[in-house]
Amino acid sequence: MGFLFALIGAIGGAYLASGSRGAFGFFAGAVFGFVLHRVIRMREEVLKLRDRVDILEQRNAALAPPDKTAQKPIVAPQRVSIYEPAPPAQPDVVADADKVAPAQTPLPASRAEIVADDDEEARARTPLPPARPSMGAHTLAVAKRWLTTGNVPVKMGVILSFFGVAFLLKYAIENEIFTIPIGVRYLVVAAFAAALLALGWRKRDENRVFALSIQGGGFGVLFLTVYAAYRLHALLSPGIAFALLVLVTIAAGVLAIRQESRALAILGTTGGFLAPVLASTGSGNHVALFSYYLVLNCAILGVAWYRPWRELNIIGFFFTFGIGTIWGYQYYVPELFSTTEPFLVLYFLFYTIIAVLYAFRQRPELRGYVDGTLLFGTPTIAFALQSQLLDHTEYGLAISAATVAAFYAALALWLRQKHERDFGLLTQALIALGVAFATIAIPLALDDRWTAIAWALEGAALVWIGVRQNTTLARITGSALSFAAGSEFISYGWKYKLGMPVLNGNYIGAVLIAAAAIYSAYRLFSDKQGRDWQKLASLGLLVWGLGWWFGAGGAEISDRASQSSELLLALLYFAGSYAAMHYAANRLDWLALWAITVALLPLTGGTALVGYGWSDDLAWPVLNANVLGGALIAWMSLYGSRKLATDKRAQDAPLVAAIVLLGWGLAFWFGTGTLEIFDRAPPSQRAHFMLLFVSLSLAAIAYAGKRFGWIAYRRVSLALLPALAIFAVVYLGEHKHFFLGLGTLAWLVALASHVWVLYCLDKQARYIERLWHGAGAVLFALLIAFETWWQLDRVLDNPVWPGTAGLLVLALAVAVLLLERKSSRWPFNSLFEGYFFAAISLLALYMLLLISVCLQNPGDPAPLAYIPLLNPFDVLSIVGMTLMWFAMQVENENPHFVLDKDSRAPQITFLAVAFLLSTLSVVRMVHHTTGVAWDSAALMNSVGVQSTLSIYWAILGLSGMVTGTRRASRMTWMIGAVLMIVVVLKLFVIDLGNTGTVARIVSFLGVGVMLLVVGYFSPVPPRSGKASAE
Repeated sequence: MGFLFALIGAIGGAYLASGSRGAFGFFAGAVFGFVLHRVIRMREEVLKLRDRVDILEQRNAALAPPDKTAQKPIVAPQRVSIYEPAPPAQPDVVADADKVAPAQTPLPASRAEIVADDDEEARARTPLPPARPSMGAHTLAVAKRWLTTGNVPVKMGVILSFFGVAFLLKYAIENEIFTIPIGVRYLVVAAFAAALLALGWRKRDENRVFALSIQGGGFGVLFLTVYAAYRLHALLSPGIAFALLVLVTIAAGVLAIRQESRALAILGTTGGFLAPVLASTGSGNHVALFSYYLVLNCAILGVAWYRPWRELNIIGFFFTFGIGTIWGYQYYVPELFSTTEPFLVLYFLFYTIIAVLYAFRQRPELRGYVDGTLLFGTPTIAFALQSQLLDHTEYGLAISAATVAAFYAALALWLRQKHERDFGLLTQALIALGVAFATIAIPLALDDRWTAIAWALEGAALVWIGVRQNTTLARITGSALSFAAGSEFISYGWKYKLGMPVLNGNYIGAVLIAAAAIYSAYRLFSDKQGRDWQKLASLGLLVWGLGWWFGAGGAEISDRASQSSELLLALLYFAGSYAAMHYAANRLDWLALWAITVALLPLTGGTALVGYGWSDDLAWPVLNANVLGGALIAWMSLYGSRKLATDKRAQDAPLVAAIVLLGWGLAFWFGTGTLEIFDRAPPSQRAHFMLLFVSLSLAAIAYAGKRFGWIAYRRVSLALLPALAIFAVVYLGEHKHFFLGLGTLAWLVALASHVWVLYCLDKQARYIERLWHGAGAVLFALLIAFETWWQLDRVLDNPVWPGTAGLLVLALAVAVLLLERKSSRWPFNSLFEGYFFAAISLLALYMLLLISVCLQNPGDPAPLAYIPLLNPFDVLSIVGMTLMWFAMQVENENPHFVLDKDSRAPQITFLAVAFLLSTLSVVRMVHHTTGVAWDSAALMNSVGVQSTLSIYWAILGLSGMVTGTRRASRMTWMIGAVLMIVVVLKLFVIDLGNTGTVARIVSFLGVGVMLLVVGYFSPVPPRSGKASAE
């Protein structure tokens, strides 16, 4: 909530102070908003504390014990744990209690309520920890303590007397009551002030508080008397008035040191710094003014040598640099540099030494405490004034920054060697200042953007101090300065072609702002005592710093690099930044930086690459910025997706983030490869290169899944098989066959890649992986069969032989797969189920193709003669039926593969296919022997064909019925009977139409005789139930 108030105040301040002072308004508004939030929060806490006090008072009143006489006879219950049974009641004690006090006060309903009430009372009695006062509350407390402690009457008397004398003098002057000369009046007042000083000095040992109060009033009256005599009545010349003010200041300082009074020292110091202002003639004699201030600062340095009086140091600091700044704004010209620069250097050295002495003179428990106002304010203001003094020089400010950096480095080195144990924080602060000014010196030598850079570095220093000293205001101020520095830098603009590449104010300034913001973000993140708002502030500063880092690099590369090298340099910068960020995130255990690196950076980098577009004029194939950029984004995305899914740091990250990154990386990888192939390869070779690219890519992804154990990579690699199927269709559309030129290598690599993918998925094989084993075998068997058919078809005139060779390849593949059922070799040893499905699929395809070919082609074996059962189609039919029988045996050995153990589907299918192929073989034999045309109409009208079929089918039916009778298989007998019925129907429907032919007579007589034989020798077998009953 405090950050929200600060943000609102910053926006309002920037709006009200628009223009050149917008950054100051932004910073002041943020501070005002934060202070307002603290005041509101303190008010809420006070109201809550009041309510709590009221509740506690009411609870104490309710828990007040009643009359003791009524409490005596009651047996107080002991505190019993709710997890243990209550102890048994003592009969005698209870009986006595009943006699003495029959009406007892009711006890709590359960033991749990007793324990809960006791715990609540204990929490109520526990004192609340004291709240830490804010800055405003601390100031009010100090004022209250000064007005309510010590000798209060004397303090009030001095104040009232001071105002009374002032009013009396004013009244007397205005009404001319006194006729005493004005000089005498001032002498009387001065004598009264001297009397107060003498009285205070005499009473310093008896009553210290009274004495110091009297002395402070006396010095105040003296300062006013000298100023009034000079300014109001011109009784004193400027020189004499100045000398008197200096004497009063010296006297106050001497008495303060002698009595160790911080109040007198503050009074004397303030008077001393105001003396030249009060006695000013307007001549602008800066040498005299700065020389006098130099003497005063020597006195402050002397006091700091013995006493850690921070107020005295702060007064001297603000008066010295404040009045010096005002003088410089009104009177400074470059001709006064030689008489002004020495004083600025001495003031800088004085207050740096005073800041170090302040750390040295602290109490033992606070030894080494850093005064951030002096330590960081002195170089900031001094460097700002130095920039105005050296505005007319080219490299003066850079030399000054380098000198200051060397000074701080030497001072830090001395502290580390002499006092390393007690002054670690001071040493680190000095090192930070040295590094800051060393980094400032470089861009200042080339550019004058020191304001934004100084703000950024000062903001980082303030955040560091705020974290080390647990100061909220310093952390907020430092964070605000980081944003203000960037805004100031942006307002200055980017100067193109400025100075040397990289070593120029553009790039180095932006990098310093980025480094300061990232450092501040890390300090806020690593603060173990940090508050909730720091997480949001740390994330904002981190994004701000990374934006400046990548923005500066991109702008510098775009400004300097040629068009041909621009993308390559940007990729190198991006990759180096990614590696550095990843290393820093792991080394520092910085979750926000790690998440941005692995998740956000690939998305932003890919978006920028897409926005940049595809360059067509790059010389080298593959090794060019297009491919390298896409590969870089793809690798970063795939790596990030795996980390988001498997790393314990991303356990709270949504799974969709990993999925998005995975898809983003795959899209960039395959998209880049496709664009490069279509950009470089000739149209006739694109399919070959695409097949090689996809196969090798998915094989690599499968290896990554095996290597890193992430299932998503393995699932992605399964896309290789569908991709190969798509490529097969594309090949047939563009080429006549597969193994053409580079296609031979491409398909061999694809086959090896598919086997490699299956090998990588072996130990995690599930149903889809087992299915993929078989599907791959089917695909490559079809490819080889097609290639065999095509190679033979282009050299042979008879299409029967190429088709036969292709079908034999399929048959060979089925035989190999079925013969490996008991193999111990990979992959058949544990995944034979998938290959059995592949064998069944290939066998079904084989049979479908064979039946289709047999229906369309008579199977002329030219140039060989036709021989029944030894011609190509009959041989293919025999091979097919043999393979079907073999597959049925394998299925019987492993009934869980496809069908239940008692299923008759394989036998019925086998018989149906055998019947169809044998029928086609008989028709083909009649065609070759009788010369009937191979046409459906001719075959239907052919008496020879129809008669032969009737007799052949009748023989088959007779065989089935006889076999059924002998084996007592009613099903076999019924199949034969159905076939005989078909034959009879065929005789009367088809064969009867062919009247007057011998073939008709032969068919009718043959079938009739067969039916008579069947009726006599093969009666219907009884049902299984009846047979058992008989």
